[in-house]
Amino acid sequence: MSALRESLGFLTSRLRQVGIFVALILIVLLFQGLTEESSWSRRTSPTWWSRTATSSFWRSAW
Repeated sequence: MSALRESLGFLTSRLRQVGIFVALILIVLLFQGLTEESSWSRRTSPTWWSRTATSSFWRSAW
């Protein structure tokens, strides 16, 4: 029974990490959408940003 409780706790903590990461991506995408006219968003390519964020997230998650 305690093993089940431990695995459930692990799953909920992982889900919380993923939820925080998704919220951060949504906030950044919203920010980029609001400042789309600025030169900053043209200089920063979204694919580069998402690649960097995803790799750093998986490094921290595991």
